[in-house]
Amino acid sequence: MRATILIIVWKLLYFFVLNPIHVPDKMITDATAFATAKVIGWFHFVTSVEYMTLRDNVFLNGRKVLGIAHDCNGLELFVLYIGFLLCIPTTVSRVLLFSIAGILLVYILNVFRCVGLVMMTYHGSHWVDFAHHYAFKMVIYAVIFGLWVLYSKKYNPDAA
Repeated sequence: MRATILIIVWKLLYFFVLNPIHVPDKMITDATAFATAKVIGWFHFVTSVEYMTLRDNVFLNGRKVLGIAHDCNGLELFVLYIGFLLCIPTTVSRVLLFSIAGILLVYILNVFRCVGLVMMTYHGSHWVDFAHHYAFKMVIYAVIFGLWVLYSKKYNPDAA
């Protein structure tokens, strides 16, 4: 029941309040595009980002190689992950610790997914669609599932 209520509240809040003003989508998309360009820059490529309202474009050596739409910024994964955490009773500090660590991990994985897609696109790989639509989903859902399993282990504060 708690999960159903959380989903309904989130969807109403997102579609009627947050989505029309692009919050927090725009911030997450911008941060993902910025971090993607920075990581690629570590390998001595010239990168730039075109920040737009509904998507950001990443350029490599002057060529557009990736568009990051709000749907690909990881927000829904963050909400899914935290929603599960909120359905299992534990301490507030444990929820906060797993929430922050999980969101950071998912964000970092998403940035490296974007880096991989940029490099694959730049080098003309025919695996771009598979990587974008399937490979990342398998990895990220496995990581989220692993975090949920770790989180759901019986927490006993007296054992520490």
